[in-house]
Amino acid sequence: MGRRRCRLVLCGVLWILLLGLGACADDPATPPAHAPHAPFPATPDSLVSLYRTALAGMDSSLYQALLAPGFQYRFSPGDTAANHLPTDYMTRTEALRSALNMFGHVEVTNSRGEVSPPVARIMVFQFDLQGAWEDAAADAPFPGTRMGRHFVRIHLEGPDGLTLMSIMGDLDVYAQAVERTDGQGRIHTGYQLAGLADPGTLPPAQPDKLPITTWGLGFFDYLDNAPPVAVLQVRGTGTFPEPGFELNALGSEDTDSGLPAEPYRWRAAADSAWTAWSPGPLKRFTYADTGRVTVGLEVRDRWGLASEVDTSVVVPVAALPFPGTPDLLMANLRTVFDNRVTGLTDDLLAPGHVTYLDSTASQAYPELQGVLDRQGELTALGNLFSGDDVPGPDDQTVPAVDLISFQGLFRQDQWATAGAEDRVPGALRATYTVSVYVRRKAGNDLQVDDTVVFYATARDSSQDGEVRDYWQLAAQDDLGPAGKVLQPVSWSGLKALYRSPSR
Repeated sequence: MGRRRCRLVLCGVLWILLLGLGACADDPATPPAHAPHAPFPATPDSLVSLYRTALAGMDSSLYQALLAPGFQYRFSPGDTAANHLPTDYMTRTEALRSALNMFGHVEVTNSRGEVSPPVARIMVFQFDLQGAWEDAAADAPFPGTRMGRHFVRIHLEGPDGLTLMSIMGDLDVYAQAVERTDGQGRIHTGYQLAGLADPGTLPPAQPDKLPITTWGLGFFDYLDNAPPVAVLQVRGTGTFPEPGFELNALGSEDTDSGLPAEPYRWRAAADSAWTAWSPGPLKRFTYADTGRVTVGLEVRDRWGLASEVDTSVVVPVAALPFPGTPDLLMANLRTVFDNRVTGLTDDLLAPGHVTYLDSTASQAYPELQGVLDRQGELTALGNLFSGDDVPGPDDQTVPAVDLISFQGLFRQDQWATAGAEDRVPGALRATYTVSVYVRRKAGNDLQVDDTVVFYATARDSSQDGEVRDYWQLAAQDDLGPAGKVLQPVSWSGLKALYRSPSR
Protein backbone atom coordinates (compact mmCIF):
# COMPACT_ATOMS: atom_id res chain seq x y z
CA MET A 1 0.00 0.00 0.00
CA GLY A 2 2.88 2.33 0.83
CA ARG A 3 4.54 1.68 -2.53
CA ARG A 4 1.27 2.45 -4.36
CA ARG A 5 0.87 5.71 -2.44
CA CYS A 6 4.40 6.72 -3.40
CA ARG A 7 3.73 5.89 -7.05
CA LEU A 8 0.55 8.00 -6.99
CA VAL A 9 2.32 10.93 -5.44
CA LEU A 10 5.15 10.68 -7.97
CA CYS A 11 2.66 10.52 -10.85
CA GLY A 12 0.86 13.56 -9.49
CA VAL A 13 4.06 15.53 -9.30
CA LEU A 14 5.00 14.55 -12.86
CA TRP A 15 1.51 15.48 -14.07
CA ILE A 16 1.76 18.92 -12.48
CA LEU A 17 5.20 19.46 -14.05
CA LEU A 18 3.89 18.44 -17.45
CA LEU A 19 0.94 20.80 -17.12
CA GLY A 20 3.31 23.58 -16.18
CA LEU A 21 5.59 22.86 -19.15
CA GLY A 22 2.62 22.74 -21.46
CA ALA A 23 1.37 26.06 -20.21
CA CYS A 24 4.80 27.60 -20.77
CA ALA A 25 4.95 26.24 -24.28
CA ASP A 26 1.50 27.60 -25.20
CA ASP A 27 1.75 31.09 -23.61
CA PRO A 28 3.39 33.87 -25.68
CA ALA A 29 6.61 35.22 -24.21
CA THR A 30 5.85 38.44 -22.32
CA PRO A 31 8.56 40.95 -21.35
CA PRO A 32 8.62 42.06 -17.73
CA ALA A 33 6.40 45.03 -16.97
CA HIS A 34 9.41 47.23 -16.14
CA ALA A 35 11.89 46.06 -18.74
CA PRO A 36 15.00 48.25 -18.34
CA HIS A 37 15.75 50.61 -21.26
CA ALA A 38 12.57 49.49 -23.09
CA PRO A 39 9.80 50.71 -20.76
CA PHE A 40 6.18 51.06 -21.74
CA PRO A 41 4.26 51.66 -18.52
CA ALA A 42 0.61 50.73 -18.84
CA THR A 43 -0.68 53.14 -16.17
CA PRO A 44 0.30 56.57 -14.83
CA ASP A 45 1.26 54.91 -11.53
CA SER A 46 3.64 52.50 -13.23
CA LEU A 47 5.09 55.47 -15.16
CA VAL A 48 5.87 57.25 -11.88
CA SER A 49 7.30 54.02 -10.44
CA LEU A 50 9.66 53.72 -13.40
CA TYR A 51 10.59 57.38 -13.15
CA ARG A 52 11.46 56.87 -9.50
CA THR A 53 13.54 53.83 -10.48
CA ALA A 54 15.41 55.87 -13.12
CA LEU A 55 16.28 58.54 -10.55
CA ALA A 56 17.38 56.16 -7.83
CA GLY A 57 19.39 54.06 -10.27
CA MET A 58 20.75 57.13 -12.09
CA ASP A 59 19.74 55.33 -15.28
CA SER A 60 20.01 57.74 -18.21
CA SER A 61 18.55 55.37 -20.84
CA LEU A 62 15.47 54.64 -18.78
CA TYR A 63 15.07 58.31 -17.85
CA GLN A 64 15.21 59.41 -21.48
CA ALA A 65 12.69 56.77 -22.60
CA LEU A 66 10.10 58.05 -20.12
CA LEU A 67 10.01 61.65 -21.40
CA ALA A 68 7.54 62.44 -24.20
CA PRO A 69 8.94 64.36 -27.21
CA GLY A 70 7.39 67.67 -26.09
CA PHE A 71 8.27 67.26 -22.41
CA GLN A 72 8.74 70.43 -20.34
CA TYR A 73 9.48 71.18 -16.73
CA ARG A 74 7.55 74.26 -15.50
CA PHE A 75 9.10 76.33 -12.70
CA SER A 76 6.80 77.76 -10.08
CA PRO A 77 6.07 81.49 -10.52
CA GLY A 78 7.78 82.09 -7.18
CA ASP A 79 10.99 80.37 -8.29
CA THR A 80 11.01 82.26 -11.58
CA ALA A 81 10.62 85.65 -9.89
CA ALA A 82 12.78 85.10 -6.79
CA ASN A 83 15.70 83.65 -8.74
CA HIS A 84 15.42 86.05 -11.71
CA LEU A 85 15.09 83.20 -14.18
CA PRO A 86 14.68 84.55 -17.73
CA THR A 87 12.30 81.72 -18.65
CA ASP A 88 9.64 79.73 -16.80
CA TYR A 89 10.38 76.26 -18.17
CA MET A 90 13.06 73.77 -19.18
CA THR A 91 12.78 71.93 -22.49
CA ARG A 92 13.12 68.18 -22.86
CA THR A 93 16.69 68.63 -24.11
CA GLU A 94 17.56 70.79 -21.11
CA ALA A 95 15.89 68.41 -18.64
CA LEU A 96 17.88 65.54 -20.12
CA ARG A 97 21.15 67.51 -19.93
CA SER A 98 20.49 68.30 -16.29
CA ALA A 99 19.66 64.69 -15.40
CA LEU A 100 22.60 63.29 -17.38
CA ASN A 101 24.95 65.67 -15.57
CA MET A 102 23.62 64.37 -12.27
CA PHE A 103 23.84 60.75 -13.38
CA GLY A 104 27.29 61.28 -14.89
CA HIS A 105 28.92 62.30 -11.57
CA VAL A 106 30.31 65.53 -13.07
CA GLU A 107 30.84 69.01 -11.68
CA VAL A 108 28.60 71.53 -13.45
CA THR A 109 28.63 75.31 -13.88
CA ASN A 110 25.11 76.56 -14.53
CA SER A 111 23.89 79.63 -16.45
CA ARG A 112 24.42 81.87 -13.41
CA GLY A 113 28.05 80.80 -13.06
CA GLU A 114 27.35 78.73 -9.95
CA VAL A 115 29.29 75.48 -9.53
CA SER A 116 27.43 72.33 -8.47
CA PRO A 117 29.58 69.42 -7.21
CA PRO A 118 29.33 65.87 -8.61
CA VAL A 119 26.39 63.72 -7.48
CA ALA A 120 27.40 60.25 -6.29
CA ARG A 121 23.95 58.98 -5.30
CA ILE A 122 20.28 60.00 -5.55
CA MET A 123 18.13 58.81 -2.66
CA VAL A 124 14.38 58.87 -3.40
CA PHE A 125 12.62 58.68 -0.02
CA GLN A 126 9.14 59.66 -1.21
CA PHE A 127 7.37 60.08 -4.52
CA ASP A 128 3.81 59.63 -3.32
CA LEU A 129 0.53 60.37 -5.07
CA GLN A 130 -1.66 62.80 -3.14
CA GLY A 131 -5.28 61.93 -3.87
CA ALA A 132 -6.10 60.49 -7.30
CA TRP A 133 -5.17 60.95 -10.95
CA GLU A 134 -7.55 63.25 -12.84
CA ASP A 135 -7.95 64.69 -16.31
CA ALA A 136 -5.91 67.86 -16.72
CA ALA A 137 -8.04 70.98 -17.13
CA ALA A 138 -8.13 72.91 -20.39
CA ASP A 139 -6.11 75.73 -18.82
CA ALA A 140 -3.56 73.40 -17.22
CA PRO A 141 0.06 73.41 -18.47
CA PHE A 142 -0.52 70.15 -20.38
CA PRO A 143 -4.22 69.80 -21.31
CA GLY A 144 -5.45 66.45 -22.53
CA THR A 145 -3.22 64.51 -20.14
CA ARG A 146 -3.70 62.84 -16.75
CA MET A 147 -2.47 64.86 -13.77
CA GLY A 148 -1.51 63.60 -10.35
CA ARG A 149 -0.03 65.72 -7.57
CA HIS A 150 2.81 63.95 -5.77
CA PHE A 151 4.79 64.71 -2.65
CA VAL A 152 8.50 64.17 -3.30
CA ARG A 153 11.46 63.95 -0.95
CA ILE A 154 14.85 63.38 -2.56
CA HIS A 155 18.41 63.82 -1.35
CA LEU A 156 21.45 64.26 -3.58
CA GLU A 157 24.59 62.83 -2.01
CA GLY A 158 28.14 63.82 -2.94
CA PRO A 159 31.24 61.61 -3.29
CA ASP A 160 32.12 62.27 0.36
CA GLY A 161 28.79 60.87 1.53
CA LEU A 162 27.43 64.26 2.56
CA THR A 163 24.03 65.47 1.40
CA LEU A 164 24.42 68.13 -1.29
CA MET A 165 20.80 69.08 -1.61
CA SER A 166 17.38 68.20 -0.22
CA ILE A 167 14.50 68.44 -2.71
CA MET A 168 11.11 68.40 -1.01
CA GLY A 169 7.60 69.55 -1.87
CA ASP A 170 4.65 68.98 -4.15
CA LEU A 171 5.14 68.14 -7.82
CA ASP A 172 2.40 67.90 -10.45
CA VAL A 173 3.03 64.98 -12.79
CA TYR A 174 1.35 64.99 -16.22
CA ALA A 175 1.06 61.58 -17.91
CA GLN A 176 0.38 61.48 -21.66
CA ALA A 177 -1.28 58.43 -23.24
CA VAL A 178 0.68 57.04 -26.19
CA GLU A 179 0.23 54.07 -28.48
CA ARG A 180 2.83 51.62 -29.74
CA THR A 181 2.58 48.79 -32.22
CA ASP A 182 4.45 45.56 -31.50
CA GLY A 183 6.09 43.29 -34.03
CA GLN A 184 2.84 41.41 -34.61
CA GLY A 185 0.86 44.54 -35.44
CA ARG A 186 -0.94 44.75 -32.10
CA ILE A 187 -1.53 48.22 -30.62
CA HIS A 188 -0.69 48.81 -26.97
CA THR A 189 -1.54 51.92 -24.92
CA GLY A 190 0.90 53.22 -22.35
CA TYR A 191 2.12 56.48 -20.82
CA GLN A 192 5.02 58.92 -21.04
CA LEU A 193 5.73 62.08 -19.08
CA ALA A 194 4.28 65.10 -20.86
CA GLY A 195 5.63 67.40 -18.19
CA LEU A 196 6.33 68.16 -14.57
CA ALA A 197 5.11 71.38 -12.96
CA ASP A 198 6.02 72.87 -9.61
CA PRO A 199 2.90 74.28 -7.90
CA GLY A 200 5.13 76.27 -5.56
CA THR A 201 4.35 74.58 -2.26
CA LEU A 202 7.22 73.83 0.13
CA PRO A 203 7.12 72.39 3.65
CA PRO A 204 8.12 74.86 6.36
CA ALA A 205 11.85 75.17 6.97
CA GLN A 206 13.20 73.34 10.00
CA PRO A 207 15.97 74.75 12.21
CA ASP A 208 19.39 73.09 11.95
CA LYS A 209 18.29 71.17 8.87
CA LEU A 210 19.69 71.21 5.35
CA PRO A 211 17.97 73.94 3.30
CA ILE A 212 15.11 72.61 1.21
CA THR A 213 14.88 73.45 -2.48
CA THR A 214 12.25 72.83 -5.13
CA TRP A 215 12.43 70.19 -7.81
CA GLY A 216 13.03 72.74 -10.56
CA LEU A 217 15.81 74.69 -8.85
CA GLY A 218 17.51 71.45 -7.89
CA PHE A 219 17.64 70.32 -11.50
CA PHE A 220 18.47 73.85 -12.74
CA ASP A 221 21.64 73.77 -10.63
CA TYR A 222 22.87 70.90 -12.83
CA LEU A 223 21.93 72.47 -16.15
CA ASP A 224 25.08 73.63 -17.90
CA ASN A 225 24.63 76.03 -20.77
CA ALA A 226 26.86 77.23 -23.60
CA PRO A 227 26.24 80.34 -25.72
CA PRO A 228 24.10 79.83 -28.82
CA VAL A 229 25.61 79.47 -32.28
CA ALA A 230 25.09 82.56 -34.44
CA VAL A 231 24.88 81.85 -38.18
CA LEU A 232 24.48 84.75 -40.60
CA GLN A 233 23.61 84.46 -44.28
CA VAL A 234 23.51 87.55 -46.51
CA ARG A 235 21.72 87.99 -49.82
CA GLY A 236 21.88 91.07 -52.02
CA THR A 237 18.47 92.61 -52.72
CA GLY A 238 19.20 95.30 -55.28
CA THR A 239 21.52 97.86 -56.82
CA PHE A 240 21.39 101.62 -57.06
CA PRO A 241 19.33 103.65 -56.34
CA GLU A 242 18.49 101.32 -53.41
CA PRO A 243 21.25 98.76 -52.94
CA GLY A 244 20.64 96.52 -49.97
CA PHE A 245 21.03 93.18 -48.27
CA GLU A 246 18.73 90.72 -46.56
CA LEU A 247 20.27 89.21 -43.44
CA ASN A 248 19.11 85.72 -42.50
CA ALA A 249 19.66 84.16 -39.05
CA LEU A 250 17.57 81.00 -39.53
CA GLY A 251 20.65 78.79 -39.24
CA SER A 252 21.35 80.00 -35.71
CA GLU A 253 20.66 77.47 -32.99
CA ASP A 254 20.75 76.86 -29.29
CA THR A 255 21.98 73.30 -29.08
CA ASP A 256 21.53 73.16 -25.30
CA SER A 257 17.76 73.68 -25.47
CA GLY A 258 16.98 72.13 -28.85
CA LEU A 259 15.26 75.40 -29.85
CA PRO A 260 16.18 78.07 -32.41
CA ALA A 261 18.45 80.75 -30.99
CA GLU A 262 16.37 83.90 -30.50
CA PRO A 263 15.82 86.82 -30.12
CA TYR A 264 18.03 88.61 -32.62
CA ARG A 265 19.53 92.01 -33.13
CA TRP A 266 21.36 93.41 -36.13
CA ARG A 267 23.98 95.93 -37.17
CA ALA A 268 24.09 97.54 -40.61
CA ALA A 269 27.81 98.41 -40.45
CA ALA A 270 30.74 98.11 -38.06
CA ASP A 271 30.27 101.69 -36.81
CA SER A 272 26.45 101.45 -36.60
CA ALA A 273 24.41 100.92 -33.44
CA TRP A 274 22.68 97.59 -32.83
CA THR A 275 18.95 97.41 -33.48
CA ALA A 276 16.58 96.50 -30.65
CA TRP A 277 16.14 92.79 -29.85
CA SER A 278 13.35 91.23 -31.91
CA PRO A 279 11.99 87.72 -32.57
CA GLY A 280 12.21 87.88 -36.38
CA PRO A 281 15.14 85.98 -38.01
CA LEU A 282 15.20 88.20 -41.12
CA LYS A 283 16.37 91.81 -41.51
CA ARG A 284 16.89 94.06 -44.54
CA PHE A 285 19.20 97.06 -44.75
CA THR A 286 19.49 99.54 -47.63
CA TYR A 287 22.43 101.86 -48.19
CA ALA A 288 22.89 105.29 -49.68
CA ASP A 289 26.55 104.72 -50.62
CA THR A 290 28.48 101.94 -52.29
CA GLY A 291 31.47 100.24 -50.77
CA ARG A 292 32.32 97.48 -48.34
CA VAL A 293 30.44 97.27 -45.05
CA THR A 294 30.54 94.80 -42.16
CA VAL A 295 27.07 93.62 -41.17
CA GLY A 296 26.51 91.92 -37.84
CA LEU A 297 24.14 89.56 -36.04
CA GLU A 298 23.81 88.83 -32.33
CA VAL A 299 21.62 86.03 -30.95
CA ARG A 300 20.63 85.24 -27.38
CA ASP A 301 19.43 82.00 -25.83
CA ARG A 302 16.63 81.48 -23.31
CA TRP A 303 19.00 81.87 -20.36
CA GLY A 304 20.51 85.18 -21.48
CA LEU A 305 23.80 84.02 -23.04
CA ALA A 306 24.61 85.66 -26.37
CA SER A 307 27.01 85.33 -29.27
CA GLU A 308 27.59 87.41 -32.36
CA VAL A 309 28.97 87.04 -35.85
CA ASP A 310 29.73 89.51 -38.63
CA THR A 311 30.60 89.34 -42.28
CA SER A 312 31.92 91.78 -44.84
CA VAL A 313 29.83 92.56 -47.92
CA VAL A 314 30.09 95.05 -50.77
CA VAL A 315 27.23 97.43 -51.45
CA PRO A 316 27.08 97.00 -55.23
CA VAL A 317 27.70 99.61 -57.88
CA ALA A 318 25.27 99.35 -60.76
CA ALA A 319 28.01 100.18 -63.26
CA LEU A 320 31.15 102.26 -63.50
CA PRO A 321 31.01 105.47 -65.52
CA PHE A 322 31.80 104.97 -69.18
CA PRO A 323 35.63 105.19 -69.52
CA GLY A 324 35.63 107.52 -72.52
CA THR A 325 39.12 108.84 -71.72
CA PRO A 326 42.23 107.40 -70.01
CA ASP A 327 41.62 109.76 -67.06
CA LEU A 328 38.09 108.37 -66.58
CA LEU A 329 39.59 104.88 -66.74
CA MET A 330 41.99 105.76 -63.87
CA ALA A 331 39.10 107.25 -61.85
CA ASN A 332 37.27 103.93 -62.24
CA LEU A 333 40.39 102.09 -61.07
CA ARG A 334 40.38 104.15 -57.88
CA THR A 335 36.63 103.55 -57.36
CA VAL A 336 37.08 99.79 -57.69
CA PHE A 337 39.89 99.74 -55.10
CA ASP A 338 38.24 102.11 -52.63
CA ASN A 339 35.01 100.07 -52.73
CA ARG A 340 36.67 96.67 -53.28
CA VAL A 341 34.20 95.79 -56.04
CA THR A 342 35.34 92.43 -57.40
CA GLY A 343 32.67 92.11 -60.08
CA LEU A 344 33.86 95.14 -62.08
CA THR A 345 37.61 94.49 -62.20
CA ASP A 346 37.32 92.49 -65.41
CA ASP A 347 36.07 95.59 -67.29
CA LEU A 348 39.20 97.52 -66.35
CA LEU A 349 41.72 95.17 -67.96
CA ALA A 350 42.25 94.75 -71.68
CA PRO A 351 42.82 91.27 -73.11
CA GLY A 352 46.47 90.33 -72.66
CA HIS A 353 46.94 92.76 -69.74
CA VAL A 354 50.31 92.40 -67.95
CA THR A 355 51.66 93.86 -64.70
CA TYR A 356 55.46 94.21 -64.69
CA LEU A 357 56.91 93.69 -61.23
CA ASP A 358 59.42 96.08 -59.72
CA SER A 359 62.89 94.68 -58.90
CA THR A 360 62.03 93.92 -55.23
CA ALA A 361 58.89 91.98 -56.11
CA SER A 362 60.72 90.14 -58.90
CA GLN A 363 63.32 88.93 -56.42
CA ALA A 364 60.65 87.99 -53.83
CA TYR A 365 58.59 85.98 -56.36
CA PRO A 366 61.06 84.52 -58.90
CA GLU A 367 58.46 81.98 -60.08
CA LEU A 368 56.54 84.84 -61.74
CA GLN A 369 59.55 85.73 -63.92
CA GLY A 370 58.93 89.43 -63.47
CA VAL A 371 55.31 89.58 -64.70
CA LEU A 372 51.77 88.98 -63.46
CA ASP A 373 49.40 88.04 -66.28
CA ARG A 374 45.77 89.14 -66.59
CA GLN A 375 44.36 86.15 -64.72
CA GLY A 376 46.92 86.56 -61.96
CA GLU A 377 45.94 90.22 -61.62
CA LEU A 378 42.22 89.37 -61.43
CA THR A 379 42.88 86.64 -58.84
CA ALA A 380 44.99 88.99 -56.74
CA LEU A 381 42.32 91.70 -56.79
CA GLY A 382 39.61 89.18 -55.91
CA ASN A 383 41.63 88.01 -52.90
CA LEU A 384 42.42 91.56 -51.81
CA PHE A 385 38.75 92.50 -51.98
CA SER A 386 37.34 89.28 -50.45
CA GLY A 387 37.95 90.05 -46.77
CA ASP A 388 39.26 86.49 -46.29
CA ASP A 389 42.65 85.03 -45.45
CA VAL A 390 44.54 83.82 -48.50
CA PRO A 391 46.56 80.60 -48.66
CA GLY A 392 50.15 81.41 -49.49
CA PRO A 393 53.31 79.44 -50.31
CA ASP A 394 54.82 76.95 -47.82
CA ASP A 395 51.50 76.55 -45.97
CA GLN A 396 51.62 80.18 -44.86
CA THR A 397 48.48 82.31 -44.64
CA VAL A 398 48.32 85.84 -46.02
CA PRO A 399 46.13 87.90 -43.66
CA ALA A 400 42.72 89.15 -44.79
CA VAL A 401 42.30 92.78 -45.84
CA ASP A 402 39.40 94.77 -44.39
CA LEU A 403 40.16 98.26 -45.79
CA ILE A 404 41.88 99.68 -48.88
CA SER A 405 42.21 103.45 -49.03
CA PHE A 406 43.62 105.26 -52.05
CA GLN A 407 45.48 108.20 -50.53
CA GLY A 408 46.75 109.39 -53.86
CA LEU A 409 46.65 108.57 -57.56
CA PHE A 410 48.46 111.52 -59.13
CA ARG A 411 49.44 111.78 -62.79
CA GLN A 412 52.97 113.19 -63.21
CA ASP A 413 52.88 113.85 -66.96
CA GLN A 414 50.54 113.95 -69.93
CA TRP A 415 49.18 110.89 -71.66
CA ALA A 416 51.41 110.22 -74.67
CA THR A 417 51.81 107.53 -77.30
CA ALA A 418 54.29 104.83 -76.32
CA GLY A 419 57.28 104.34 -78.64
CA ALA A 420 58.35 101.23 -80.48
CA GLU A 421 60.76 100.23 -77.68
CA ASP A 422 58.21 100.75 -74.93
CA ARG A 423 56.29 98.06 -73.01
CA VAL A 424 53.14 98.44 -75.13
CA PRO A 425 54.03 100.20 -78.40
CA GLY A 426 51.26 102.43 -79.73
CA ALA A 427 49.33 102.56 -76.44
CA LEU A 428 48.85 105.75 -74.43
CA ARG A 429 51.09 105.91 -71.38
CA ALA A 430 51.33 108.13 -68.32
CA THR A 431 53.36 108.01 -65.09
CA TYR A 432 51.50 108.08 -61.76
CA THR A 433 52.37 108.33 -58.11
CA VAL A 434 50.35 105.64 -56.35
CA SER A 435 49.75 105.89 -52.59
CA VAL A 436 47.53 103.22 -50.99
CA TYR A 437 46.92 102.23 -47.35
CA VAL A 438 45.99 98.57 -46.80
CA ARG A 439 44.58 97.63 -43.40
CA ARG A 440 44.69 93.95 -42.49
CA LYS A 441 42.53 92.18 -39.93
CA ALA A 442 45.50 90.60 -38.20
CA GLY A 443 47.44 93.88 -38.03
CA ASN A 444 50.80 94.48 -39.73
CA ASP A 445 49.19 96.95 -42.16
CA LEU A 446 50.74 97.81 -45.50
CA GLN A 447 51.49 101.15 -47.15
CA VAL A 448 52.19 101.43 -50.88
CA ASP A 449 54.05 104.52 -52.16
CA ASP A 450 55.08 103.75 -55.72
CA THR A 451 55.77 105.13 -59.14
CA VAL A 452 53.86 103.25 -61.84
CA VAL A 453 53.56 103.70 -65.59
CA PHE A 454 50.05 102.84 -66.79
CA TYR A 455 49.34 101.89 -70.42
CA ALA A 456 45.85 102.35 -71.84
CA THR A 457 44.31 101.11 -75.08
CA ALA A 458 40.88 101.77 -76.54
CA ARG A 459 38.32 99.52 -78.17
CA ASP A 460 35.14 100.51 -79.96
CA SER A 461 32.02 100.51 -77.82
CA SER A 462 28.49 101.71 -78.32
CA GLN A 463 26.95 104.21 -75.91
CA ASP A 464 23.51 105.70 -76.57
CA GLY A 465 23.71 104.48 -80.17
CA GLU A 466 27.09 106.13 -80.75
CA VAL A 467 30.38 104.28 -81.24
CA ARG A 468 32.95 105.61 -78.79
CA ASP A 469 36.39 104.71 -77.46
CA TYR A 470 36.22 102.44 -74.38
CA TRP A 471 39.56 102.68 -72.56
CA GLN A 472 41.11 99.78 -70.66
CA LEU A 473 44.44 99.10 -68.97
CA ALA A 474 46.84 97.25 -71.28
CA ALA A 475 49.72 97.10 -68.81
CA GLN A 476 51.12 98.42 -65.53
CA ASP A 477 54.88 98.90 -65.17
CA ASP A 478 55.94 99.22 -61.53
CA LEU A 479 59.08 101.35 -61.24
CA GLY A 480 59.34 100.78 -57.48
CA PRO A 481 58.84 102.79 -54.27
CA ALA A 482 58.65 106.52 -54.70
CA GLY A 483 59.57 107.22 -51.08
CA LYS A 484 59.71 105.79 -47.59
CA VAL A 485 57.31 102.93 -46.97
CA LEU A 486 55.87 101.62 -43.69
CA GLN A 487 56.09 98.02 -44.88
CA PRO A 488 58.30 96.89 -47.78
CA VAL A 489 55.65 96.34 -50.42
CA SER A 490 55.26 97.86 -53.83
CA TRP A 491 52.18 98.23 -56.03
CA SER A 492 53.04 95.10 -57.98
CA GLY A 493 54.41 93.34 -54.88
CA LEU A 494 51.05 93.80 -53.12
CA LYS A 495 49.24 91.99 -55.91
CA ALA A 496 51.91 89.31 -56.21
CA LEU A 497 51.52 88.69 -52.46
CA TYR A 498 47.74 88.17 -52.77
CA ARG A 499 47.68 86.19 -55.98
CA SER A 500 47.17 82.95 -53.93
CA PRO A 501 50.01 80.93 -55.53
CA SER A 502 48.93 77.72 -53.82
CA ARG A 503 45.59 77.62 -55.64
